[in-house]
Amino acid sequence: TILNESYKMYKYHGRCINGNSNMGWCRTMYHLPMQQLMRGNPQYWLYYAVLWEDPYLVSYHYYTKYTKAGNPTYFCYIDCNIADAVKTGNGANIIQGSVSWDNKDSANCTQVLIGFHKIIKGYQDWRETSNVKDSTGYIELWEDTRDFPQACRDRFPGVQWKDEVCKAGQVRITSPLVPHGSTGPATKERRTMLPWF
Repeated sequence: TILNESYKMYKYHGRCINGNSNMGWCRTMYHLPMQQLMRGNPQYWLYYAVLWEDPYLVSYHYYTKYTKAGNPTYFCYIDCNIADAVKTGNGANIIQGSVSWDNKDSANCTQVLIGFHKIIKGYQDWRETSNVKDSTGYIELWEDTRDFPQACRDRFPGVQWKDEVCKAGQVRITSPLVPHGSTGPATKERRTMLPWF
């Protein structure tokens, strides 16, 4: 199919940066016709429109994921600066998602810290009273031992990690105020597109 051959082409022409693995990211796969079709799909757009209060949805192109077995895919982060998002709302007015082109399983999927967006202010209060240093970046790398230790999990027992095991063609939509990441290393091929509004 066009999708399969396009992924192979971009993967072939993708390069490592300073000899480092790109972990399956196709950082130049913006102009693929499937990207246009996906963003122009009225039902897909409607999901975003219903789930977000901002009437001005602007889609911006983002790269894709094409991992192979053995790729070091584990990562975890939150797509905002927590302190800034709580104080000013900066970074909170985005809705992100992914479309899966392959069947995922619990060893090859996205993991999401469900419910975190509801307690983010209380979490920031906890960080300030616990003398946890605020990040200075626009996004924050996440490590549970540092960022969500047992004391924090006890304080927010309803906030827990969940595997989002999507089947081919399924959509995952989340808030940038929710820490998320990927299992890893990959044990099979995994292709995903990440349209954001």
